[in-house]
Amino acid sequence: CTRARSRHPQSGEIWRERARCLLLQGDDAGGGEDLEQAARLGGETAEAWCLAGATAYGTRRWAAAAICYDRALAVDGNHVDALFYRAGCALNQGESEPAVRGFTRVLELRPDDVDALVFRGAAFRSARQWERAEADLDRAVKVAPGTEAQFQRGLLREERGQVDGALADFERCVAVEPQNAKAMHHRGLARMKVGEDRAAEADFRRAAALRHSDSFGELAGLYKRQGRIDEAR
Repeated sequence: CTRARSRHPQSGEIWRERARCLLLQGDDAGGGEDLEQAARLGGETAEAWCLAGATAYGTRRWAAAAICYDRALAVDGNHVDALFYRAGCALNQGESEPAVRGFTRVLELRPDDVDALVFRGAAFRSARQWERAEADLDRAVKVAPGTEAQFQRGLLREERGQVDGALADFERCVAVEPQNAKAMHHRGLARMKVGEDRAAEADFRRAAALRHSDSFGELAGLYKRQGRIDEAR
């Protein structure tokens, strides 16, 4: 990209592609500068900023992604993908209220967007607005059972102490997707709460084998409580 830029310094597309490379390497400052130059050369488009945002979002650099989506929305305030992923940035940064507003706007523009409904429910859960979270997630589960909707509802029920309901949700997720490590891990947590330590251990083992990092700690804690000190190490 750098060589191409030197040959075609007036190409906004090349500047944008180089910015993507820099963002992937974690150079947010350099990527941002190249994006600014691309915008000056090629005219700002919401799609171009969303493309840059997707690169940062995919590597979980929420602040950098948010900047890109904000620029996209400055060009087109109703760009649905920019609204969705900007709300996702807010949710991942623990900013519940902006996330709720963003996903609500997405649903106004795209009423059948189940993902927006799911993640608005997650944002309500993060804000501890239990009833609103439950309403969104119940609607989403009816449309897409066993998916992220059901997992998020399981988390909601887990936080509210509704262990049987949470266990049922995580069971459904694992039944639909047997390699769903996060659902398996949370099913293990629910099983421990109802005294099913052997089943919980099996879940943690399977989730750990799928590289769910939290499951290693839960296994160690379970072994210590059972006096299996060598296995806990």
